[in-house]
Formats: sequence, structure tokens, C-alpha cells
Amino acid sequence: MDFKIRIVRTPRLLQAVAGIFMRENGIDGGLASMLEMEPEVKKLLISHGIITASLKLLDRPFGYTCYEYYRQLCTPDEFDQLLLQAARNRRVILDLCCGAGATIHALLPLQPQIIYGFDNNADQIHLLRSLIAEIDDYRGTRVVTEIADAHQTGLEGASVDLVVCRVSLHYLNEKRALKEAARVLRPNGAVFLLVHGSGYLYDYVISRRGLLSGSLWKSMVVHSARYNQEQRRGQRFGAHFITQRFLRRALVTSGFRNIRMVTSGKWMRLGILPVYYAAIAERGEG
Repeated sequence: MDFKIRIVRTPRLLQAVAGIFMRENGIDGGLASMLEMEPEVKKLLISHGIITASLKLLDRPFGYTCYEYYRQLCTPDEFDQLLLQAARNRRVILDLCCGAGATIHALLPLQPQIIYGFDNNADQIHLLRSLIAEIDDYRGTRVVTEIADAHQTGLEGASVDLVVCRVSLHYLNEKRALKEAARVLRPNGAVFLLVHGSGYLYDYVISRRGLLSGSLWKSMVVHSARYNQEQRRGQRFGAHFITQRFLRRALVTSGFRNIRMVTSGKWMRLGILPVYYAAIAERGEG
């Protein structure tokens, strides 16, 4: 654990692990294709069991953690900037499905009073707690981390100003998760969502070479079942994308208004298919 913390806090180590993760997963971002690992960095990562001698990740979840930290803190994109705008002057923020906390660290400079980081993955929360313990100056922000269910957080109603859920909603029961977000938000509070769009399937098959992956076909079957079998409501799903039409309806049903969908040219495929898109909506007063 100590060396993982060192990796996240050391730019050249973080970049190296993030770059390997991107290369292995066919993620376009420049870093993977330009990866030239220093011999000293390679030796360190091998000796601590992070990568193999052939530069393969041994811990894929940690590789994803490094990717998110590097991407959000070192090379923020349009969606990251959009989140910071939405979070400005929000006193209490909930990061739902926070993982190891890259988004929390990105939000700390805004100096909210409280940031809640909730995730059902105990390993991710333990890593986040270790990273938070290394921060000397919170600038007055209290960070509260919990192993919790996104569908039932346990927070008091109307106690949060902003709920953030990045690239996780499509793995949840969307309607239940959005209702929980609406419940904990104060009137006129907001939700910021970053989700896989319809272009994710194209990106996965073409860029990430997932055509022969068994998980692809399983995901497609489950994705169809999610929309057609109401009796499955309440379970977690492995579906890979959410249509904007479905999400807008789910937000309205959950009591949100002033819904704004935002796409990025960087993450468009074939000119019309968003790999990712953001949704920002306000909690109604009723």
C-alpha cells in the first residue's frame, strides 16, 4: 500500500503506470503512444509487483486508479473543467462511486466544507483513506469516506449541495441511484454525471479491440435486459452505456429540472456517437 501511495503522489511513476493502462486498454490520449519508461522507474515498478518485466500491469484496478489520477489532475479535459465549474461555491459535495478519490483530490482546491466519498469497493476506500492521510493541508475541507451503497447512502435528506457520479452510473440501477441523489440534495442542488454514451460500444470494439471479448457480448445482453425486465430493478448491471434519451427521462422522473447534456468533440465517434457525455441537472424544490 505504501508504494502505491508513492506512485500516485509521484508524477513520473503515476505517468508510467497510467500510460501502461492506456496502452493495454486502447485508450487514445497520447501518453500511451509516447511512453518511454526510464530504467529506474521500470525497475521500481517491477520490484514492487506493479508490472511485469514485459511492461504488463499486474493490478488492473490500480492501473485504472493511476489513469484517473493522472488524467484528472495532470491532463484535465473539457468534462473535468465542466465539473469544476459545477462544483464552485458548493459547500457540501458527495462523490458517489468515488473509487480511490481522483475526483475528490481535483475538487479539494475549491475548498468546500465537506466532501463525502462513497464507494462499495473496500480496497478503493482504504487506498483513498491512505492518500487523504498524506495530505498536509486540506484548506479547511473535511473529507468523509465510507464503504456504502450508491442506492442507499445513509446520508440525511436535503444535506448535500452537489452530487457527482463519474463513469459509474451505467453500472448501477440508474433510477434508484438518481432517486437517492435527489433525496440527499438540497432544493436547487445539482447533480453532475459523466456516463458512457452510445459511442462507447464503437470505441470499445474498434479502439479497444474488444470485438472478441466475452464481456462485450455479456454486456450487450445485460444492457437489453436492463431496459426490458422491470423485475430486475435494484440489481447492479454491467451494461456499458446509457442513451441521452433514457437518462433525461430518468432525471425528470427523479425530480430534476434544467437538464443540460454536454458532449465533447474529443470523445465523439463518427461525428454523432459520444463515447462519454456529461449531464448536469438541478434538484427541484418540491
